[in-house]
This record gives sequence, structure tokens and C-alpha cells, in this order.
Amino acid sequence: MESLRKKLTDSFRLSNDEWSMVSDNINSISLQKGDFFIEQGKLCRNSGFILDGVIRYFSYDEKGNDPTCYFGYETFYITDPFTFKKQELSEINLQAVTPCEIAVISFDSHQKLQHIFPRWNDICNQLLLEVSMDFANQKGLLAMNAAERYDYFTEKYPTVVRRVPLQYVASYLGTTFTQQDQEKYALILFTLFLAITLAYEKPAESFMKPWRWKRQV
Repeated sequence: MESLRKKLTDSFRLSNDEWSMVSDNINSISLQKGDFFIEQGKLCRNSGFILDGVIRYFSYDEKGNDPTCYFGYETFYITDPFTFKKQELSEINLQAVTPCEIAVISFDSHQKLQHIFPRWNDICNQLLLEVSMDFANQKGLLAMNAAERYDYFTEKYPTVVRRVPLQYVASYLGTTFTQQDQEKYALILFTLFLAITLAYEKPAESFMKPWRWKRQV
């Protein structure tokens, strides 16, 4: 848990008391290879941080294919960023591709934290935004050739390449987005962007470094 504490403290300047409130609402679980943290078509009840292991994001297309669109590893925040706070059915799968230890914050714990730790909602929004932006950035792969995609993968996931089955790496490198997907994710990202910007009453150019913001009074 120390790596997670360092991540949150460095990124959001948590006090010792704030960290205690967060850690008191964490439930640590173990996943075996192949276990699902979130399943497509089921209610998205959990979010969490990876303490150890690798999680892959994927969804089944109309042909039953399951291309990998994202990986998460140690200290990554994981959930379905598009359905967790709205408590809707997930459109993606989060599956362990190695044995994993996850620090889970359920939706109920998330709501509790919002009451006892007012900054938590802003922190959660920022974490969700980072995942959403990573999803949106995947469409940049379309403009790359195979060698460029592999270079991008090894730069973005330097500790993952030797830990996951090659077919998942191959499916990630071959991931494509339809125009409909791009429009959908762009709209969701813009909506989240606008909501957090208005909450902070800050100009959009400040949005990329929210952990340095201070709420205006």
C-alpha cells in the first residue's frame, strides 16, 4: 500500500488524516489470472488501484472478437470511467492477465468518502479523466505503422511487455476505433472535462494540472 499512498500523496497532496480516511475505505482483494474485476454488461460497482499485477481492458465486438484497448499495472486507477459514477452497465471488461492484488473502493465507499472527505470527489474525477483521456488517445494508433505502434506500446507500458501473453500485445497493437466510437468517447470526455472545469471555476488551460489547483473561496 505504500506505493499507492505515495502516488496519491504526491499527486494530490493528501494529509495523513486524508490518507487514513481513504485507506479505511479500501478493501484489498486478490485476482487470479483470467478473473474479471469488471464485466461487460454488468453493473459497474467497483473502482480500485492495482497494487500488483496487470489488468487489460477489452470489449467484445459484434463478431465476438476481444481486442485489447488498454492496460493497467501497479498504482494505476482502474474502473469503467464511463459508467462507474453513473452506476450503469459496463461496456468494457477488466480482466487480470497476471495474478493481481487490487485495492478496491466500491461505489458505496466512494459515496461515503465524498461525505467525510470533500476533496475525494475532485480526486476521483481527475482519476477518471486520466483513464478517459488514455482511451481517447488510443485513436492515435490508427495513424501509426506497426513499428511505430510497438514503440508506442513499449514506451507507454515499459513494465508490461514481458508480463502479458503475446496475443494481448498483438490485439492492442491492432486495435482500431470506428468513427462512432471516436465520437462517443470524445463526447464523454468533453462532458467530464466541462463538469470538472466548472466545479473548480478555473479556465480550461489550468485543467491539465488539477492536483495543483486550490478551490476558490
